[in-house]
Amino acid sequence: MLMMEKPKMSDFQIAGGSIVGRRHLGKKNLLVGKNNQDAFDFTKTSDNIIAVVCDGCGSSIHSEIGATLGCEWVVKIISDLFKTEFDLTEIWQELYTRIILNIQNTARTMNGNYIDQIMEKFLFTIVGCIITPEQTVIFSIGDGIYFINEKEYNLGPFFGNAPPFIGYSCVPKNLFAYPPESEELEFKINYYDTQNIQSLLIGTDGVKDLMEAATENIAGSEDLIGDISQFWSDDIYFKNNDALRRKLAVINREYTEIKEINGQKIQLYEVGPLQDDTTMITIRRKP
Repeated sequence: MLMMEKPKMSDFQIAGGSIVGRRHLGKKNLLVGKNNQDAFDFTKTSDNIIAVVCDGCGSSIHSEIGATLGCEWVVKIISDLFKTEFDLTEIWQELYTRIILNIQNTARTMNGNYIDQIMEKFLFTIVGCIITPEQTVIFSIGDGIYFINEKEYNLGPFFGNAPPFIGYSCVPKNLFAYPPESEELEFKINYYDTQNIQSLLIGTDGVKDLMEAATENIAGSEDLIGDISQFWSDDIYFKNNDALRRKLAVINREYTEIKEINGQKIQLYEVGPLQDDTTMITIRRKP
């Protein structure tokens, strides 16, 4: 029997990007001024790839803090676990427990009421992936989206457009729709054979807006926004570290033009379609 060689991490390329949505920027001359409440992080070694995107709760004042720290924590915790002997089927409770401890310990160091700090800063969703030579794992708590070999998988939606946030496990259970013992607050896990992985994308729910706008023109241009597959098929995103973010920014730009119509000067104003913060990490086999 012919034995297939296991994929090496050097066989894969990775790119990521994030932009703030128009809902947070607001309308022209009337800016909301919110920060990007999404975040992403990834690491690649000779043995594994770890990547994660987090989406902070839109109604929280500073959920970008939790989203940013959450990404860093997930990558570091899993990286540390890789230094020990563990099975990818048994990692999830340990990962969950360490994230909760980090949230609790960080919130308690902040000025103000502990529960207020959780609600304002530490409500965020998680969508991540781990790639080893043998297995590829997608893990999540809350909503988002991912693609495996161009096949789309949606996470959510949840009742009342209220996704579960891991931070709910840090507060009294009567405060939210998801008590700490809820199954929705557990990691949802999907396993794949890395040998079969050609492309992979993980994203926050803003990616869905991007997909719906694929056949629209970029503001002020005749160029189409284009299909989601561009982000794993086009070489530019893997050659330039900032190319993916720049493309998202162009798609969501404001465009103003003064035109003279019937002797009158008319101001034309167009904006991009991405209402929500939009963040993705895309991975592919080298061509």
